[in-house]
Amino acid sequence: MVRRWFAAVVCVVAIVWTCAPARATGNYDVTRVLTELRSLSDAEFAHVVSWSRAGTGRPGFVFSKVDAAENNILALHPANRDPILSWLRGHGRSALHALSLSDADIGPRRGGIDGHQIAASATQPSPWRELTLATASLQPAPSGDVKVVRGFAAAKKDGTGASACITFRNVGTKVANRLVVEFPLLNAESLETGVLTLDRHGTFSPNVDIAGYDDVGDLSGNSMGPRGRADNCATLSVGVAAVPILTARFATYRITRVEYTDGGVWTPPENARRSPL
Repeated sequence: MVRRWFAAVVCVVAIVWTCAPARATGNYDVTRVLTELRSLSDAEFAHVVSWSRAGTGRPGFVFSKVDAAENNILALHPANRDPILSWLRGHGRSALHALSLSDADIGPRRGGIDGHQIAASATQPSPWRELTLATASLQPAPSGDVKVVRGFAAAKKDGTGASACITFRNVGTKVANRLVVEFPLLNAESLETGVLTLDRHGTFSPNVDIAGYDDVGDLSGNSMGPRGRADNCATLSVGVAAVPILTARFATYRITRVEYTDGGVWTPPENARRSPL
């Protein structure tokens, strides 16, 4: 009889528990992420701040504590995620306080987001203007088994610099160790006015994304990012304004050389003679 009574009580408790409405918010998840943010160095935390203000793109791979923190912020329910992003973007701690979190829960004040001086710096305009990055034709260009997954290009508003960044993948079967990509700059009439060149060395295994910056916001943050994302950018800086940069409206790309660890080299026939060596 006692066993039957105990089993009945357990069943009732189980029913009450499973029927209780799921909570959209909960301080445990928020405090877990805040604890993770407190463990970051100033440089790592600054990268998360830059990421929060640049569109919060999801990390392609979790290689570092920074990637993990960004990924875990995105995994939160919006009711928990938005107050953290509001704080990271320099709008103060009030949204976190509204979740019954204290300053001790949030952590010590951080240069870059806490205080009037930080909020003012967050409103500074970006020195870059984005250029449309597109393929040169409707037909895929020869690529030596290297695929451009995504990318962007930008020009300094004062005409003193330009940059183009890509994320790429080796879709072949051999390991590559060098990739050369040209980024022609085009004006409003689609006339080529200049070329940026990326000469990328490394180990590029098959079917692995080699990630660059996600967008212009990343570039504006002047952060190297995890695992050298800036290495995937072709950047030109000049002392005075240059007409090709001031008039650039579009950018395209062409892969001109791929080298492999077995000593093999690929170049497209039409570009072989003028590819960088």
